[in-house]
Amino acid sequence: MMPVAGPCVGVWLLAVCMASPAMAQRVLREPSKPAVVAGRVVHARTQEAMRKTQVTLIAVGKTGRLQPRRSTSTDSYGRFLFVDVAPGKYILQAFRTGFVPGRTGSVDKPIDLKSGDERRQLEVLLIPHSVVAGKVVDPEGDPLDQVTVTALRVVDWGGGFRQMQAAGVTRTNDLGEYRLAGLTAGRYYLLATYPRSGGASGGGPDGAFLEVTGEDYVPTYYPTATGTGQASAVVPRVGEDAPGTVIKMSRLPVYRVAGKFAGTQPEDRGVRLLLMQDDKEAQRAGFYLQQPALVNLAERSFVFPSVPPGSYVVLAARMEGGGMPVTLARVPVTVSFGDVDDLAVTLSPPVELRGKIRADGGKELDLGKVRVLLQVVDSPSAARMNWALTAMAVLS
Repeated sequence: MMPVAGPCVGVWLLAVCMASPAMAQRVLREPSKPAVVAGRVVHARTQEAMRKTQVTLIAVGKTGRLQPRRSTSTDSYGRFLFVDVAPGKYILQAFRTGFVPGRTGSVDKPIDLKSGDERRQLEVLLIPHSVVAGKVVDPEGDPLDQVTVTALRVVDWGGGFRQMQAAGVTRTNDLGEYRLAGLTAGRYYLLATYPRSGGASGGGPDGAFLEVTGEDYVPTYYPTATGTGQASAVVPRVGEDAPGTVIKMSRLPVYRVAGKFAGTQPEDRGVRLLLMQDDKEAQRAGFYLQQPALVNLAERSFVFPSVPPGSYVVLAARMEGGGMPVTLARVPVTVSFGDVDDLAVTLSPPVELRGKIRADGGKELDLGKVRVLLQVVDSPSAARMNWALTAMAVLS
């Protein structure tokens, strides 16, 4: 007679038989083999081998997040080698002083390494930086030394908002010469600013402001523009110098714009007061910030010591993470033929808005490619001044 336990044993054997194919697949699956990545870094124009160049292997995550994995330097023949690389998606980046960082692969089209792959013929191109050089002279053509020359470039934040940002800064020497290196290809606007006693963030002895009266050198855009709307762009070619770029500074009657700021603001030292031209066309082109104020925090006062006639707006802003300004106040002011004193600027603390972004259909969303803009839609003054952007959100 069969034991009672017999059926139970049969059921257990059946379960083992049913599970055995999946178990066999796991047992027989070969472990992944490391990959090899090798190649050269070369000059984009001359094809010359780039030695002593840092090459970084960057892993691309599922959401597009980049994470540097390993780095090495090229040999005298521009060669690099990475062994024992885990299978996955990667980007190669090469960096060398005087060149735009070069890449092979991207987030959208990465280097896809399978188990045991050997990619030995990869090539990374390095494009040399562009250079803008020239002189700054006075109206008679004589050189001006210690003049700050800034290369400005338009950054498009989206939503119709553009902002001019500094791409390079230097000063002229005793011959009035300047040289702006490390620029990438593109359009630049050159701004020459004459030095003043007391600097741009303080005053004279004992905190007293040093005033400029009569005529003075005013900020001048290449070639001779005192207004942002008349500035001409400089377009250096890729990897080439743009020599002989002469900026002729203008001397104009200037006046003082001064006043006090009020309002509860716990981070006064992080607030900047700037004077920007009331020029809608210029703002559309990205020319926003013009001249910083001299600020006396103890007296909560400010002064713009050298302002030519025109229409302006005093903008109070605090820079947040990512370089985006948070506006605290906007006050219009017109300079005719005299000083403007007793201007009141009231700082209003910003309001914080929070929310969530949801993708239709439950799709995975790459937050690295998403920007949320807050725009003014019902303010006549904002529409007149073309202030479309109020803030940019920080995504987490």
